[in-house]
Amino acid sequence: MSLNAAAAEYMPGDIDRGLALLAEAKEIATRLNDTWMLADIVTTEGNAYTFRGEFRRALESYEAAIPVHRAASKITGEANALSNLGEALTNIGEYKRALQTFDSAIALWKKAGNRGREMYAVHNRARVYAAQGQRELARKEFDAVTRTMHEINVPEAEASAWNEIGQTWVADRQPQKAIDCFHHAITLAETGVSERVRGHAFLLRSRAQQALGRNDEAVQDAEESLKLFQRISDRNNELLAREAVARAEFARGRLEAARDQMTTAMELIETGRAELQRKGLQGSYVASRASFTELYIQTLVATRRTSDALTAAERFRARNLLDAVGDAGGDLLAAT
Repeated sequence: MSLNAAAAEYMPGDIDRGLALLAEAKEIATRLNDTWMLADIVTTEGNAYTFRGEFRRALESYEAAIPVHRAASKITGEANALSNLGEALTNIGEYKRALQTFDSAIALWKKAGNRGREMYAVHNRARVYAAQGQRELARKEFDAVTRTMHEINVPEAEASAWNEIGQTWVADRQPQKAIDCFHHAITLAETGVSERVRGHAFLLRSRAQQALGRNDEAVQDAEESLKLFQRISDRNNELLAREAVARAEFARGRLEAARDQMTTAMELIETGRAELQRKGLQGSYVASRASFTELYIQTLVATRRTSDALTAAERFRARNLLDAVGDAGGDLLAAT
């Protein structure tokens, strides 16, 4: 196994180990003047930073990889790096550059004759349009993706595009149209769609159902998404599913059930914070989950757990302060 392949195996888990292997591989490729190997390594390095949520560092890696791929005449490698760069730019809100980058990637994938990867880039360009509020244009692009992916039999990508179309209808406050789109995505599950994409479809449909006051249906969909996310150990989406169940249960007056869901969600958040803290990556993790804490406190108050609600509020404020100190740790040490 190459060092680059070995590093990729560490991506979902020990990213630091993966990056260390990539640094070793990069040194070897540079010494051998192997531009093909170096291009792949730098792109994989960008993927590692993306896994870790360090999008600006990922951006730097992808930008470095593009001219290397170009010099090595690797059209697909350059197109892949451009596609990844576009996603990194989207994640940091640089939409104009992201659109330009996706345009370049689409042109290269088209030149390479890879319709599937071309449509993935079109899908991501459409997400940028949606983020900019150009939802009609986004729907037009997503529709092209659904048709092409259906033609070439890629149900996973087709279902993802239906989920995205649904979200644009949610933003336009047309929940029934959104529900119809999410139903398409769920129906595609029978043709080989992953549990993660199915879980998203059920979760999104649950929110749309609740917007229409259909709380019983909202709970059913949210519970289905929860089961799917638990099955694949996707903790972040499990949190979102638990929140959706809790909100729908709260809306239909099942206050204890809502509180139980949020109690479990808060336990998962604390576990996630502790794991990130051990890696020095807490990044104000609890603060990023403020809506969960607010709903948790609301369920405690509604079930007459006033003392617990006050304790939770104080703990939340304390956690924010601790995370802020942790994030600034290097600066604080330098100042002493």
